[in-house]
Amino acid sequence: MKKENNQKKLWGIIGLVAVVVIFVGVVLFINPKDKDTKKTTEEYEAQQYRMFTQEVSDYVASYDTSANYDTAKSDLIAQITQSQKKYEDGAGVSSAANQLVNNITSSVSGTTEGLLDGLTSIIGGLGDTIMGNADPTNTLSLRSTTACDDGDIDAKYCVDGLSAKIYVTNPNSNKWAVLVHGFMMSGKAMHTAVGSMYEAQDYNVMAVDLRGFGDSDGSVAMGYLESLDTYDWIKDLNANWQSRYGVNVAPQTIVVHGISLGGATTLQLATNPDIAAANGTAPYTKNLTQLNVKGFVDDCGYTSMSGIITGMLSGGSTDQLSSLLGSLDISKIDFMSELQKVASSLNLDALTNIDISGIIGGKGTTDDYLNYFEQFSGKFNETIANAAQSNNWQTTVPEVSQSGNDWQSLYENWQSQVGSGQYQIPGVDSSTVTDWFNNATKKQTSTTSNAKVTLVENSLGIDLTGLLDTLVETVIMDLVGVGLNDNNYDKYSNVFSEGRRFPANSNVVIIHGTADTTVPHSNADTVAEHINNTKDANLLYKWDVSGGAHATIVVGMNKTQYTNLIGNFTNCVANNQCSNFNSSDSSAPLNSIAK
Repeated sequence: MKKENNQKKLWGIIGLVAVVVIFVGVVLFINPKDKDTKKTTEEYEAQQYRMFTQEVSDYVASYDTSANYDTAKSDLIAQITQSQKKYEDGAGVSSAANQLVNNITSSVSGTTEGLLDGLTSIIGGLGDTIMGNADPTNTLSLRSTTACDDGDIDAKYCVDGLSAKIYVTNPNSNKWAVLVHGFMMSGKAMHTAVGSMYEAQDYNVMAVDLRGFGDSDGSVAMGYLESLDTYDWIKDLNANWQSRYGVNVAPQTIVVHGISLGGATTLQLATNPDIAAANGTAPYTKNLTQLNVKGFVDDCGYTSMSGIITGMLSGGSTDQLSSLLGSLDISKIDFMSELQKVASSLNLDALTNIDISGIIGGKGTTDDYLNYFEQFSGKFNETIANAAQSNNWQTTVPEVSQSGNDWQSLYENWQSQVGSGQYQIPGVDSSTVTDWFNNATKKQTSTTSNAKVTLVENSLGIDLTGLLDTLVETVIMDLVGVGLNDNNYDKYSNVFSEGRRFPANSNVVIIHGTADTTVPHSNADTVAEHINNTKDANLLYKWDVSGGAHATIVVGMNKTQYTNLIGNFTNCVANNQCSNFNSSDSSAPLNSIAK
């Protein structure tokens, strides 16, 4: 009997072991990303990187070389974005994806075959291992307290699970860098790109995972909500530096460094009027100066949520729009359909009947949009007819008088056109007026073109140049979800709306590639102009990277110059010696900027 019981126990143990083995096997099959049980972090991320590059390589190799060039660019960007989301980012994935997308958006080959050859060459040079990346000292989680408690923000934008990677270089250092990554990146990828530059200067590093990226919950919101989350991290660091962050001294110098979306987030954070006016009450309890933030690095940041999209829409090509909307999980056709839906709600019937397939295919210049607006309810033609009847341009369009005699000759030529007399003007009908006026003004100077816009604005009783902005703003709020509403969009969506400015005496470096086709280089000029006009912050250096693509450092370009610049910047900020920082000569060697 005892032997029988022992056999039963043995079989029970064997059965239990079998169940455990099967369970573990199922877990590993269902969750191959369990790096603690399957393989080391480094091995796992290297595998993810190789799978990503192989998948993109296979897609490029199988793509039809005879396909339409613009269609190919859109398809390739969509595939790269999809593959990037599929494989967990071990720093190398986002770097490779950014390099490939930059190559596509900046391509001037003009042929699909040339485009594919260029991508094949880049993929061949990527190698089969990822860039080196140290494991973080700690990974912390945080609630988006400011967004949760701000009464102006809908409760659905409250996030409980924000994540940040902490890299402690020296537990006795009081210097910290807060790194804010770009679209389709993560805190870890951002640390790989620039973290070592700060660690070499004895800075500890916090690399945040923005909403919807890395280990953070929520969805990307284009900068404003992300800036509030970054504010929460900075407050948390100041309050819990010892218990949560594992250092022995309180932070005294904090630099915030953002790239692309992270650059926009950094600018939003730096100029937020609520943070600047913090009076000790929740949720804005301290301003950035009180929180020891002394420097900002804006790398390819955009200054307006709607502006970045309207610029892509009216720039003649929508490759950049494909990349942006793709990272937001929004198709171009959904975006444009929503745009038309909003136009209909605003009673702009002409826009709802426009065939948007041409825009989707890569067209859509400023003239196209002006022509669309001119269709509204015949008001444009009616106003021209009334102007002709009254023979008084100055009364109907006061701004026209600023254009000088060109407008008088324009008026006289226009009067002589032949038509049906529909508006009781002999020899003029609506279609003739529209066709002639469009053709004539396109041959005039830019001053005349501006006057054309003014004429249409007056005829419709609207701000024509701002109409597309208005439409896009509504689409962004409805389709993307950026945490803003009609009442506060103007105040918070534009980094430099009225009254916004950098903290007094803060130090700023601007980095932007002159060949950036994702975020126009003009954004860097806007930031610099604002700082120079307000004179609150110190613009230490504006590096216009000659021929540089979007986020050059992320794709492995200009690393030596970038490292030298950050080294000089961090030294002067930490030692309060930025008065010696040479910002007068943008062509100065970067390793000799700081004296």
